[in-house]
Amino acid sequence: MKPLSLDSPSLTMGRFWQAHLWNVSKLKLILELWDKDSNWAQTTVVKWFKASHASWFLFIGTARGQMVLYKYNNANGRIVTSENIFKNTSIDDLDFDSANQRLIVCDNCGEIRAYNVNTNFKLKLSWKYKSLGSFTIRQLHFDSDSEGVVAYTLHTGQR
Repeated sequence: MKPLSLDSPSLTMGRFWQAHLWNVSKLKLILELWDKDSNWAQTTVVKWFKASHASWFLFIGTARGQMVLYKYNNANGRIVTSENIFKNTSIDDLDFDSANQRLIVCDNCGEIRAYNVNTNFKLKLSWKYKSLGSFTIRQLHFDSDSEGVVAYTLHTGQR
């Protein structure tokens, strides 16, 4: 994986079987990540989270329920894990709490799963919740003031 500098503003975009990282100020493509095994399908969510003062996590969620995690230290990246979190649905959003080593992930059918994460990034399911009725979760994050989770939903209009 080629060196990467996160000192400048960047934009990460996803599409079929790949994710692109752009330097916004230079309008230059910095990095392309490809799914060589064709497990991803469409890229549904791409997010950066600070791991420490010198490292970052890049999370990629896919339409096949796959979560792929890259870690970047000192401008070098490596894949940490690739797990099929949801077997039949797509990952719609996720959030990572690096201070408490927690991950939450939601799918397009309204299910939320919370995981505790160890130093090797092995996931241990903490809890899961299925939203009631005809709601789909559009955004998910940890509440900074408590141990809670905030989920923003939309009603699907189905009865």
